[in-house]
Amino acid sequence: QHPTSSSLSLRRKGGIHKDKGLQLVPSKRLRLFFAVLFNSSNQVMGGKHVVAAMVLLAVVSLLLDQCFLFMLEKHFPHDSNKSLHVSVHPQYNLTKKSRSKCARNKGVIVLDLLGLLGNSIFEVGFANRMSKELCWDVIYRNAWISPFLKERSRTCFPKSLLPYQEEPAFNLVGEPNTKEDEELWDLLQKKRTSLDCFHRKCNFTEVGLNEMIKNVSSKSSKIRFIHLKAFFIHGEWIRDMKWQKNIKNEFEMNPACCSVSPPENAVVIHIRDFENEKQKRLKHTTRSIQSSVYKHIIEKYNHTDKPVWIVCQPKSVDSKQVKELQSMFNYVEIHNGKDEYDAICILKRASILIVSYGSTFSQAAALIGSNKEVHVPIIDQVPDTTIGVPSWKLHLVNKEKDAIKEFEVPNDRFDWAMN
Repeated sequence: QHPTSSSLSLRRKGGIHKDKGLQLVPSKRLRLFFAVLFNSSNQVMGGKHVVAAMVLLAVVSLLLDQCFLFMLEKHFPHDSNKSLHVSVHPQYNLTKKSRSKCARNKGVIVLDLLGLLGNSIFEVGFANRMSKELCWDVIYRNAWISPFLKERSRTCFPKSLLPYQEEPAFNLVGEPNTKEDEELWDLLQKKRTSLDCFHRKCNFTEVGLNEMIKNVSSKSSKIRFIHLKAFFIHGEWIRDMKWQKNIKNEFEMNPACCSVSPPENAVVIHIRDFENEKQKRLKHTTRSIQSSVYKHIIEKYNHTDKPVWIVCQPKSVDSKQVKELQSMFNYVEIHNGKDEYDAICILKRASILIVSYGSTFSQAAALIGSNKEVHVPIIDQVPDTTIGVPSWKLHLVNKEKDAIKEFEVPNDRFDWAMN
């Protein structure tokens, strides 16, 4: 399951070779170029010409291989730092038929993880999907406050990161957001060898995910790098039922990370207090809704006689909104979990879940969970940081943010910002 190769193979065909390193197969276009070069009189090439052409072709191909590998190793030098993870796509396990679906050109997906656990689940999920679609390797690295490459994540989500090399040929040293790092991606963009996905901006937001994969996989594509920088919670790739099942499997939690489960009949509400965040990046005053919105949803679906569990951060236990919710229902329990993994486990195990608007944490929990009923209060017709999974019940909140204006709004009525 975990290859121990000392060099990361980037071979276009035939899977992974432990000793040969990067292998690129010359294109027919390049062969044609040498045919014309050595056959200017338009006659059939002689034996010497063929040999000379093939030798020169091999030299050029080797130089291209070494340049590509040198660039990778220079930017991603080997280090024993465990805060990163280099995967090797398991091409060696693919059948010949399956391998034919891979991208013609071998490449690398570089994932810069940005944000807390909710963001990271979406980011890793998308990187893994692209790896499986293209048969490309993934370099996962921490760009900003992500916990995902730490030991706790590996313990709680043991299947989430693709298999990796014990001694990879290149790793990442230092922070990704350095001047040198940006210069590399600028250079790759100028050479049109990289595809950038930053937050909600990516090529497939215009052409569609399947079309993007088709374009990158084509023989004429120059793309060798896909750079996912803070790219999370985008709706299109998530709505595919096949990949919803896939992400549930990848993020199956270790039961040892879950200390408690809500009762089968409990309504679990996630509260994310955006207004009291200390970090400016996390502070969003426009995402707050009043406690009466949650009460409106519970009354509408006849859940008033059921126990209510409130899941929130430790700092929000004594907040005004949590206190108000406690006073609205007969039986209320407040949980913040032993840590974020324990908290997300409560959400994903809930039968009835009401997510917090704009929270990737509760939406990630619903995406990887086994919830029977998911309610999403939405503030605007153009939802921000929210995905539209068809099986979820989407409710439009009124302008005063104190009640539901319209229940179960059809998915296609929203102009998804994350579409």
